[in-house]
Amino acid sequence: MCDAVRRTVVAVCALLFAACGGRAADDVHTRVTLMTYNVENLFDTRDDPAKLDDSFLPVALKSDPAHRAACRALRAETWREQCLQWDWSDHALATKLDRLARVILQVNDGRGSDILAL
Repeated sequence: MCDAVRRTVVAVCALLFAACGGRAADDVHTRVTLMTYNVENLFDTRDDPAKLDDSFLPVALKSDPAHRAACRALRAETWREQCLQWDWSDHALATKLDRLARVILQVNDGRGSDILAL
């Protein structure tokens, strides 16, 4: 495990232990909620040449011959179709963010978790 990851894990564990260690004056049991959520496929609508985000672009940007050639070179038919046809527009991104927010707010009586790891 690299040093940066190790330091992050230690910091998160220390934070959790500190948050759970005390008692509130008016409550015998203090509870901290922790939520994790996988946002691996959460992309903006801009092309990042350093990332493989070709499927997550607005369809207007997918007419470039170089883009279309790169998509056609993909092994899996599903990946090729996504790369060529998906319209990852601002509206699609806003819808995904709205759904993510709704999921997060289902926790803790609509307040979301105390700690959220994405």
